[in-house]
Amino acid sequence: MPRPLEPKDLATIRKWGQPDFAAVVKEVKSHLKGPLSDKMPIHALNFKRLARLGDAFIAEDARGERLVMTDVGMSEEPPSVHLLSLLPKDSFEGHTLIARFRHDLDTRKLQIKPLSIVTAAYVIRLTL
Repeated sequence: MPRPLEPKDLATIRKWGQPDFAAVVKEVKSHLKGPLSDKMPIHALNFKRLARLGDAFIAEDARGERLVMTDVGMSEEPPSVHLLSLLPKDSFEGHTLIARFRHDLDTRKLQIKPLSIVTAAYVIRLTL
């Protein structure tokens, strides 16, 4: 039986979050070139804010780099992007997003699927 999460556990998870999205994108693109690599890697991202731009949700880092969130192409997991609109406002700034990367071959851009948001006090699970 797993032990309950403690604040130090959440702090450790948040410490591993990447604050620079450009560096993560570069790492993921390099990783995807490997023939045996995971084609949808998961990363922890420290975001400045999550927001809705037009009809898409985005994650933005402190430098203003943005990643578009999507459920497209990930039918093996339940959709999670639509759940963001149900979250409390304090969930949208200064936390850590656990996200699965996906390379959209049509647009040649990396997109992310939100899996969880890790705050200093709790974890918000958005999918199984």
